[in-house]
Amino acid sequence: LLGLVVVQYYHIYLCQNLSYPNHTTDLPIYRNVCLKSNKGGKVARGDNGDETIHPCDANKKISNSRDCDAGQFGHCTKEQPCMPCELDRATEFRAPEEWSRCATCTPQNKGDCKFKHDVGPYCFASYGSWRVVPCEQCCTEALLEDGSELTIDEVCI
Repeated sequence: LLGLVVVQYYHIYLCQNLSYPNHTTDLPIYRNVCLKSNKGGKVARGDNGDETIHPCDANKKISNSRDCDAGQFGHCTKEQPCMPCELDRATEFRAPEEWSRCATCTPQNKGDCKFKHDVGPYCFASYGSWRVVPCEQCCTEALLEDGSELTIDEVCI
């Protein structure tokens, strides 16, 4: 009888892991390992530095769930690429619905992604495409090149 129970739990475990949400689902399910990571320049859960404060509102923190939806892991890989961090690409990636800021660029954090071939971080080449490229910048500028804030529908991104 004990053997039968063990076999049943084993099969339940397999079913649970095989049916875990992936990039094809729209469910807002987050892995703790992703929320705690700084993959691709995102803000990690628990970070409290100046780069985590939203440049448009000093009372608002940058989201730590960027690129963590649908059960993604804590790295920007070829299989689970991230969205680019560059502020001038936010509208291309449908901000604010789907794109959010990475940690804010600072003199100490200029956005070096420390890319390694076959390890990453990898980013989507363009919106709606599964072509991936090495992430070029792993932080988001506070302002656009002309010194203005990026606003969409009168909301600062």
